[in-house]
Amino acid sequence: MDQKKIIDMQGLASIGPYADIASFALGFVFGVLILGALATSRYMAKIRALKQRILHRKEASNQ
Repeated sequence: MDQKKIIDMQGLASIGPYADIASFALGFVFGVLILGALATSRYMAKIRALKQRILHRKEASNQ
């Protein structure tokens, strides 16, 4: 059963700490889903190449 549904069914979603925990968990899951979608797409290779270019520029300017 979904954690959000359990919290809602027990009436804990409106209580401060539980609402914060539920919000954090939903945000975390959303972030993981987005990263998973990026990791399985062709865009991840483009992002990785961009990061490598940026890192090599910083290394060259520091020397």
